[in-house]
Amino acid sequence: MKKESVVFFTFITLLLMFIFQPTTSLYNSLGIDGGWYSKIVTDSNYNVDDYHIFKSLPSHIFKLGFSILDIEKNNFNVIFFFKILNLLSIIGFYKYTSELLKYYKINSEKFLLLFTLIFSFLLLKLPFYDVVTPDYFGL
Repeated sequence: MKKESVVFFTFITLLLMFIFQPTTSLYNSLGIDGGWYSKIVTDSNYNVDDYHIFKSLPSHIFKLGFSILDIEKNNFNVIFFFKILNLLSIIGFYKYTSELLKYYKINSEKFLLLFTLIFSFLLLKLPFYDVVTPDYFGL
């Protein structure tokens, strides 16, 4: 199978997961860490603790964007926009990784092996199941 086919089917899978993957039921679909990150957006009086300060950039961007675009600050919108951020982060990560592999002249067989290892369960399922986390933005 050609690497273009594998990449194409992987991105189709990403798109389908983005649309159809159910989110976690923990904390109203916010997930374990999502409660903190959603409070940054939805609660105007919430102060970020020292542990979460370095991982709170996406939430602050959403908070500012929601205010500018007059989008309601609720958990549904936080989850939806984190889903979009996770999808864009994974696509950006793929593009960067692909260019890096081209730069080092990695052949097709090694590319497919690395691609399969990188785009495993971690990047195909979790970003759309445990959505509200900045971990995928950090890729």
